[in-house]
Amino acid sequence: MKLFPTIAKAWNAFVRQKKLLPLIVLIDILFVYGMTRLSAEVLSRAQEYVMKLTIMTTQQVQEIAESEAVQASLVQSQEFLTLYHQLLKYVVLFFAGAFVVWTVGKGLTWYLAHRTVEKKVPARVFALKFLGMTAFWFAAFVLLTFVALSLFDYVLFGVFPLIGKASANALVILLYWILAYFVFISYALVPHKAFKQTFVLGVLRWKELLPVHIVGSLIFFVATTVPASIVKLSVPLSFAFIIFLALPSIAFARVLWSTAVHEVVKHAS
Repeated sequence: MKLFPTIAKAWNAFVRQKKLLPLIVLIDILFVYGMTRLSAEVLSRAQEYVMKLTIMTTQQVQEIAESEAVQASLVQSQEFLTLYHQLLKYVVLFFAGAFVVWTVGKGLTWYLAHRTVEKKVPARVFALKFLGMTAFWFAAFVLLTFVALSLFDYVLFGVFPLIGKASANALVILLYWILAYFVFISYALVPHKAFKQTFVLGVLRWKELLPVHIVGSLIFFVATTVPASIVKLSVPLSFAFIIFLALPSIAFARVLWSTAVHEVVKHAS
């Protein structure tokens, strides 16, 4: 499978099913709105508790010299425990809400991407498989985030860190990019093979799929960074770019992924 014929095939399918594009753009707009509202409502409240806990900890440090005594004093404080539990509650609420919004929003857009490539995609089977895959990748994302935070903590506060901040940033970005590579393969595989085929194809057919991931990543990068630059000049122009260029481009990237994986599966069978 060559890259440019795959792009051409994906574009032809995208154009043939252009009647689905307004619906896809609308779903993506609702998805962005849902994630924005979730962040504003939940994370803003979580931030309040973080600030209160930070102030309380600072006050205790000023009063007590020994770190062990500070920790014991905080653990015994009912106010501290209440604030800490509230913070955990909002963190859990955010991740649960993000999982629901992502599953519904991205599930619909990926379903329509498959409908663009193939006419018949069983909705119920797709929904169940997509839900299971999303649960797995969501857990992997959370785990990778904890690893990234631990790495930054090591770089910033370690005695003699072996890597610098720039190297840590590059490594974390690379890890998230690799994670996205397998996520997109699995989502494009939903109507086809079992979930384990994600890693089989991702590793054995990387020469065919990695170029597609690079193209899709470039499309996503341009679609998300250009509006941020345009908004400084004109807010309406930035919104117009998002609706008429950015979101349709991201929709095409999903069709490109689906087409590429479908072609690989077809030639492998």
